[in-house]
Amino acid sequence: MVNFSKFLSLKLILTVAICTYNRSEFLLKSLNELILQTSKISEIIEILVIDNNSNDNTLEVVRSLKKKFPKLFISYYLENNQGLSYARNSAIQESKGDFIAFIDDDAVIGKSWLKSLLYGINNIKAEVFGGPIYPNFEINCPNWIDSNYFKRFFKKNDGYLSGLSSMIGFSGGNVCFKKNIFDSVGNFNVKLGMIGNKMGLGEETDLFIRLYKSSIEIKLYNLKKMAIIHFEGEYKLKKKYLKQRITLSGVQFVNRVLYFNKKKGIILIILKFFKQILLLFIFFICSVLSQKAYFNYLRSCWIIKGLSNGIIKSFND
Repeated sequence: MVNFSKFLSLKLILTVAICTYNRSEFLLKSLNELILQTSKISEIIEILVIDNNSNDNTLEVVRSLKKKFPKLFISYYLENNQGLSYARNSAIQESKGDFIAFIDDDAVIGKSWLKSLLYGINNIKAEVFGGPIYPNFEINCPNWIDSNYFKRFFKKNDGYLSGLSSMIGFSGGNVCFKKNIFDSVGNFNVKLGMIGNKMGLGEETDLFIRLYKSSIEIKLYNLKKMAIIHFEGEYKLKKKYLKQRITLSGVQFVNRVLYFNKKKGIILIILKFFKQILLLFIFFICSVLSQKAYFNYLRSCWIIKGLSNGIIKSFND
């Protein structure tokens, strides 16, 4: 059980930030579930919407909810610089809570999300919390795709992340930070991440690497009930999109491990390269019997391509 009495003497303990761009329909669904969970403890929760230059009715959605729920602390801020990292940095600057949680604008928090997170803040010595992500497909996931690709788990049960997991960290779409850590390691890198509708990755990993290398001790804790349901549009089930995203993840892996430690990074890249080659042959053989094995065969091909592109780019730089 969460001991809310500990929080009631505090002005604000948690800001939940949603950075959004032209997704007012999804934003409304996300906010409705968040409002439902915060309504009884509104004194300690701030809901912050960062509008990253939307040209839809995002502002009207927020205004209508503020009017409908006047007792809730719902804030709105327009970030004119295009890019998810700019929006997240504005959320850090504008937030009033001691902790700041980020959820994607096309995601809905699970029924126990807030209760689980507040329990963690109240009872667990950690500076960063995160949890699993489950997909909500716009259409039925095609048979040739392994739907498990869209699920994100960081640890099987509740517990601290350690080793490589603590360096990689959580997904930026479902994570909570003690806000003062940004004073020590800086904010999100605005050169990385989504810019409008342009695909981009790496801003979260870049931040977690800096946390890992920081001189201050920062603990990451997984909460299995701090789960979100993430919308996966039809376009994300197209081979072209999947190839682009998975290939880019290979490039980002190279960038990440080389940034952390060049010598160890080279070893990790070689190991991952040979692992993917081995998986490629295994999945190729199994693909005769299984469509999902064919997807994982393609996935290994795309990862290898991304690793190769990343290596070439690192030499050119």
